[in-house]
Amino acid sequence: MTEIDGDVLVQWRPESAVSADEAAVWSQFLTAAGGNAYVAIAQARAQAESLDAEAEPYLATTLWSIIVRRDLAAGQDGLATTLLSIRELAEAIRHGGDRRKIVPLYKWLHAQWLALEGPDDAHSIMALRDLAWTMNQSGDRVAALPLARDAEAKSRLVFGDKHCERVRAMAYLVDILDNLSKEKEAEQIAEEAWKIAKEEFGPLDRLTLECAAAYGQILVGLGRRIEGTAVGDVVLAGRRKTLGEDHPATGLTMSVYARRIGAEGRGIEALDLAKRSYSILQDKLGSDHPKTLTALRNLATCLSRVGDYTAARDRRIQGLAARIKTYGENHPNTWSERNDLAFSYRKLGNSEKALLLYREVYERRKQSNPNSRSTEVSMNNLGFTLMDLGQYSEALELLEKCYQQRALNRGEDRLATVMSLKNLGVCYSRMGLPEKGLPLLQLAAQKRSSLRGEDHVSTAVALHDLGKCYSSLSRYEEASESFARCQRIRKEKFGKAHPSTISVEVDLIKTYLQLGQLDDSTALLKVTLASITSTMPGGLTWLRATKVVLEVVASVIVSGKSVEWRDTARTLSAKYIEAIDLTDPEESGHLRRYFASYHSAWMSLCFAAPDGVSEIPRILAAIQGREMAAMVLADIEARAGAFPEGDPRQRYLDTVQELRRLRMMLRAQENRSDEDGSGEDPETGGEDGSRLIRKDPVASAAAAKNLAKSRAVLLSRHSELIHQ
Repeated sequence: MTEIDGDVLVQWRPESAVSADEAAVWSQFLTAAGGNAYVAIAQARAQAESLDAEAEPYLATTLWSIIVRRDLAAGQDGLATTLLSIRELAEAIRHGGDRRKIVPLYKWLHAQWLALEGPDDAHSIMALRDLAWTMNQSGDRVAALPLARDAEAKSRLVFGDKHCERVRAMAYLVDILDNLSKEKEAEQIAEEAWKIAKEEFGPLDRLTLECAAAYGQILVGLGRRIEGTAVGDVVLAGRRKTLGEDHPATGLTMSVYARRIGAEGRGIEALDLAKRSYSILQDKLGSDHPKTLTALRNLATCLSRVGDYTAARDRRIQGLAARIKTYGENHPNTWSERNDLAFSYRKLGNSEKALLLYREVYERRKQSNPNSRSTEVSMNNLGFTLMDLGQYSEALELLEKCYQQRALNRGEDRLATVMSLKNLGVCYSRMGLPEKGLPLLQLAAQKRSSLRGEDHVSTAVALHDLGKCYSSLSRYEEASESFARCQRIRKEKFGKAHPSTISVEVDLIKTYLQLGQLDDSTALLKVTLASITSTMPGGLTWLRATKVVLEVVASVIVSGKSVEWRDTARTLSAKYIEAIDLTDPEESGHLRRYFASYHSAWMSLCFAAPDGVSEIPRILAAIQGREMAAMVLADIEARAGAFPEGDPRQRYLDTVQELRRLRMMLRAQENRSDEDGSGEDPETGGEDGSRLIRKDPVASAAAAKNLAKSRAVLLSRHSELIHQ
């Protein structure tokens, strides 16, 4: 018998240990057969052959393990019937999710069929096809491709153009081509496979629906999302009708479909569907099964699209740990999970942590396949995060390279290429070169509108970035038009309380103020405030939006337009602090730094009216860290003399300045009393108070008494000021 990497059948040999599940099931069959082993094995085989291994992979694995173990015990290793049983066992294990274990098993099977029947035998061809598919699922996609091409070509010659085994070989080849970013080649094969399957086996046949799912995935990869989603509708409806709502295949289809419709702006519907699919797969297959992990990843994406970035991050941390356990550190799916986790960190404002992950993923993917679709995604993500952190030189280099590579590999009018064009324009704008970024952003908005439709969510993103560029150029009329279009789309697609909707609204409010349209700004401000105060605070997007709203509120109060805004602003400021306090420890440090860096909005608000100073102690209490508090105090002191004598705001400033002077005096006295002259000759040097204490014990006691008295007076005054 040919052996590959050792005896791959060792765990089913007679001398190997039998699992508790296998022993229990075999005992049941043996009892039912009255102790007759031949009858028992025949009954086990009949049940195994009638079982849907995809729906019940663990029972199928147990049954085929029993059958294979009995065949091997009878010395039937080289018989075709035993090889067929081992193939069914391998299929059951694959459906159970342990894909790394079965690659050696499929290699062994292929070698056995070659030796038994030759390379052009039907079983050898199917074994080659299954080996290629398994290598693809285990991450070895480059090596799998030539095997899949060979299997498809031989299937056509041996089985015929329209045979089910040839169609299955086509579907497997399409999946491998898609994973290697060869969508154009895959499209024709996928379309042909689906057409043959519909004509030969019917629209609801299981293989037909598999071909349809593969074709829909290719359409999405080619940027034809509307067509891809329409095909997804067909697949989901077909699987619900033929397999039922709770079948794993239906659950996975549901999950993929949820991800797609979420990208089309149907966020709430997508999230409900994603939760349902994850529940089905977790219940049927377990938490660590590859299909369950795919559903978990899609659920995290749907959570992110409705603005729940914290929940999305938690799901992705869970998914990454499970991917490492199931696939290992270096599987492509593990790296995809790391990429998604970096996205969550960036959305929560932790760009530094996101940068580390994005760079790690990019370097790994670049080394594996520099021209792949996933490498381009990583290049784009890394460039955008560098831009967030102000590292514009490296960001611009990466974003330009990404755009050029996508234009060359995918074409100028592909959605991914247009995204790179937009991001390049954003980078120029943030670098202080908005005049260079503007034509790129205009073209990107035009192309997105043409490719996806005027009301698509991706068009809204392009409009938002275009509006920001117009604002940088002080072209506020055009900026307000872009922001207003974006706000309308996002409000319709995401809802009024979504962070993306709020984000564009605050930009529109600021633009109205620049145009002197105070009535428009206050009207929209009321809408935005209602949205913010009706949602759970959290995340950097919410904090940014709230900070800008506070600035606008301060401007409105200062203008004298509406003094009653102060109460609303106080409520909002309390919620702002709550958002930081509710943030988990991993993120809170970053959010507190963000909060302190925008202290000017708070100070403007607090000093906008005489009674606003009562808010300041609460703000200072929310800030942790001497450096951050010093920033706020410096801002307070800069306002000295700005108010008339007797004004509570001026009294507050005077108090703060006196407190600072007192603290400096107390610190100086503490240093003087604690000085011990270490490293100096006590008989030489200056004649300061500490030296006199050491020279003369009487003088030392008197000086200490005076210091204590002075300190008591200062502390008393300090306490009075604090409690004013």
